[in-house]
Amino acid sequence: MLAEAESRGLPGVSIQRVKFQRAGEGYPLDDVIVHGTTHKGDPAVLEVQVKRTITFASSDPVFKKVVEQLAQAFLKLDLSHEHHQLAVATEKTSFRISGPYQDVLRWAREVNSASTFIERIKREGVGNSDMRAFVKTVRSHLATVGCANDDESVWHILCSFQILVFDYDAPGSQSHELALERSQHVLEPDETTRASGFWEALTEIAIRVAASGGDLDCNRLRSEPTLASFRVRGSWRNLAPRATLAEAASLTAADLQCTIAGVTLFRSAQFNAVRNARDEGRYIEIRGGPGVGKSGILGMLVQQTLSTCSTITITNKRNSLL
Repeated sequence: MLAEAESRGLPGVSIQRVKFQRAGEGYPLDDVIVHGTTHKGDPAVLEVQVKRTITFASSDPVFKKVVEQLAQAFLKLDLSHEHHQLAVATEKTSFRISGPYQDVLRWAREVNSASTFIERIKREGVGNSDMRAFVKTVRSHLATVGCANDDESVWHILCSFQILVFDYDAPGSQSHELALERSQHVLEPDETTRASGFWEALTEIAIRVAASGGDLDCNRLRSEPTLASFRVRGSWRNLAPRATLAEAASLTAADLQCTIAGVTLFRSAQFNAVRNARDEGRYIEIRGGPGVGKSGILGMLVQQTLSTCSTITITNKRNSLL
């Protein structure tokens, strides 16, 4: 959400809010609820149930419980709304999970009818025994909880269902590497070496908020006290205009010369007065007659500020900033 990247399970969707533990609000897969918007402005939802270990086998009681939750979600699912997705997140994968089971879900989304999907699964040389066993298990568990399990219903449920693997505890975890990479992009350039600490802080916040069934959006997340020591970049949506503004501000700052005939005039007393004034109020006015060094003082202040953060420097000589 901070990186303004796509959510796993909701491609092309901008994340607006993340909620936790929301079974009481009508989300059967209630551990994590991601709310977002598409590029057209349509709402999108991803319901996620988190399971440390799940095999998706017919004898797996964890999967049986997940299918029961899918059946509950199916009763209220708007089948015309492709941006409402259901998922189970797990940390451990297997050949079947990464291969035939994912293929079943991909095929369900790619075809345009239940009959085409079922026929493809059954066809020898196209579908395989693992794929057929997965569909059969879903169909059987749906019947057990009293949900419709005809071809059409099974297909619609599989169209909306995803298996998301987050291997955070695995050696050389790809999920962890991606998290650190995104943390680096979120932080200011000179803060990227602190990406690991930033990710740990985000993890602690998520655990705490999840424990209380809370929710987070970007503004609330940025205001978390544990993130106060990190310098986080602004919105990536404004990256291009901000870069243009920063370049123009840098050129304007360069015009505020601190030298005369190559000699630097430090004006220590006047500069200290300006710094002390910064502790007294939000605005500082520098006044004086022509040629006394007002621009020089301002230039020194700008250069000092640029060492720790960005500045916006405005002058009537550069109309692009007005």
